[in-house]
Amino acid sequence: MTKIKDPNSIIEIFRNQPGFCALSDEQFGKIAQHMHIKEYNKGQMVAEQGDPRSKFFFLIAGVMRTERYDIDGENNYYEYINTNTGLPYAGLFSLEEYPYSIVCLTPVTVIVMAMKDFECSVCQNAYAMMTIVKRMSELINYNQSILQIMVTSSAVDRVQHALEVFGQVLGSKNKNGSTYVSYPISLTELAEVSATSRETATTVVNNLVLDHSLTYQNKHFNFLHEFHFTLPCCERLAG
Repeated sequence: MTKIKDPNSIIEIFRNQPGFCALSDEQFGKIAQHMHIKEYNKGQMVAEQGDPRSKFFFLIAGVMRTERYDIDGENNYYEYINTNTGLPYAGLFSLEEYPYSIVCLTPVTVIVMAMKDFECSVCQNAYAMMTIVKRMSELINYNQSILQIMVTSSAVDRVQHALEVFGQVLGSKNKNGSTYVSYPISLTELAEVSATSRETATTVVNNLVLDHSLTYQNKHFNFLHEFHFTLPCCERLAG
């Protein structure tokens, strides 16, 4: 783990980020003094569900996924985390443990800071607190929408909605209006997220390709049309 020697360089990264931009230079400087940069390999776990919730992370490169398990050890919730995103906001000021596991889907670089420092600085700045509360409210609305979408009994609909989530959370707009997902998504992973079989996921993707709704090459999706539904205020949200 590499110690950040120049807090000013870190302030430049965070100053325009929700939850940080509202802090005063003095408040943010106190956090920056104890920030670290850490790199993880694909497949590594940044935090495990149930571990002490001692660190706040900010993803500056790569893709991560949060995974939540039920009492029987079954994975029953996924959320994909793209760059320029902080987490966890879930359990802020309340939980003592991480509410989910955080797994690296690609090599990633994160900025790590003490959770107590982050929470303390937010508490001392009314505008920062309002920003965080608003962000947590947006997260609740976002997650409720995702859950409503994914509990449908139709496996075909679940696969299509999962694809839409991939596009909105991980996709980048091209000049021609299409949306490209640079993170490679296998059909097995798509099936896992959609709670269906690989055969069903493959059939849905093939039909969408034939319908000229998307292309799928070398595990990369390129969506050729706008999505059928809109997630509420989903810009760079993370749990």
